[in-house]
Amino acid sequence: MFSDHTGDWGAGSFLLNPEGFRHAPWTAQGCLLFVKLRQYGGRNREHLALDTDAMDWQPQGTDGRRIKPLYRQAGFPEQIRLVELAPGTRVEQHPHPGGEEVFVLSGSIQDDDGVYPAGTWFRLPDGSSHAPWSEDGCTLYVRVGHLPAGGGAG
Repeated sequence: MFSDHTGDWGAGSFLLNPEGFRHAPWTAQGCLLFVKLRQYGGRNREHLALDTDAMDWQPQGTDGRRIKPLYRQAGFPEQIRLVELAPGTRVEQHPHPGGEEVFVLSGSIQDDDGVYPAGTWFRLPDGSSHAPWSEDGCTLYVRVGHLPAGGGAG
């Protein structure tokens, strides 16, 4: 469990702390965090805290994908979601305007460039495309639409 002045956050929590947000996190028993610092520029962003375990999966298409939308805010380019691919799921070739970042939470995903097991983070630049699949199923943290043309950091 991870805590700060806004509450106690267990496994599966998603926190978006916008530019200028200050906190002093602590943990009594220890925990593992996936943290990306300074990724949400713009002072008008909402502070967001979600218990993703309490959210329902929503079907996306008919190919074995389900999602949990985490963040989308007018005036900001990116969308963030959890994506689950059922075992044997193959996703059609699709473009990534604004790029895509993926963190593999469980299972593994692959594409023509390689296999990405749990704990892998990878980035696809603006304008790229791929057709991923998962033999055994996987759960992914996916952030899209935020990378500038030319593949710079976002």
